[in-house]
Amino acid sequence: MGVHGFGMWVEFSHQNRFSEVLWMRINPETGWSNLSGLLSFLCGLLMMLLAHSRVRNFAYEWFYHAHLLLAPLVYIFAGLHMPFLLPWMMLALVLYGLDIAVRVWFKYMKTSARIVHLQSIPPNSDPTGTVAVRLSIRVDGRSAVFQPGQFFLLTIPALSYLEAHPFSLCLPSEVSIVDGQATTLLQFAIKPTGQRDSWTQRLVQCAVGDIAYVDGPFGGPFTPQ
Repeated sequence: MGVHGFGMWVEFSHQNRFSEVLWMRINPETGWSNLSGLLSFLCGLLMMLLAHSRVRNFAYEWFYHAHLLLAPLVYIFAGLHMPFLLPWMMLALVLYGLDIAVRVWFKYMKTSARIVHLQSIPPNSDPTGTVAVRLSIRVDGRSAVFQPGQFFLLTIPALSYLEAHPFSLCLPSEVSIVDGQATTLLQFAIKPTGQRDSWTQRLVQCAVGDIAYVDGPFGGPFTPQ
């Protein structure tokens, strides 16, 4: 899709026909012009630019929420641009929506998790500073064993109800029985980064017992070579 969009852009701009072709109606069923194809291409291009490591590291929320919004727009505009693509684009949107719905249900409805340990680890050179935060979260109702290398999206309402940040495990998960219910202990070592009011910098303000929402795991375990 990107190669097609960029190729058309270059070709018609070279012929000085870009404006003419842009408003040309090639889809009589929807009445949309080539503009819908251009919008699909631009949404995909913006997703690619926002996925750059610099953006993800310094403006992760922009990257995360922009992808949630732009991905369906790519499918919608592509379907309006070419009628034969519309059924496949609709199928992709349905699967995309189901994936989000299932994750939201497991994250906010099915899973109960709380912070059970929070420790600030100071650097050797400055005992008053923080080089990392040791965070342990107990997830009730789950008894699976996860390994370092797998990561989770963590949401802590005490910091922000909308922000979800990815962190990998620092130790294998521990499964135990508490009050007759299976629980899984997830342990993370998180380095505070960004401005003083960033999510990771404010993590030390949380307290044992605070609610946490866990989405995952993602990725595969780390296997030493």
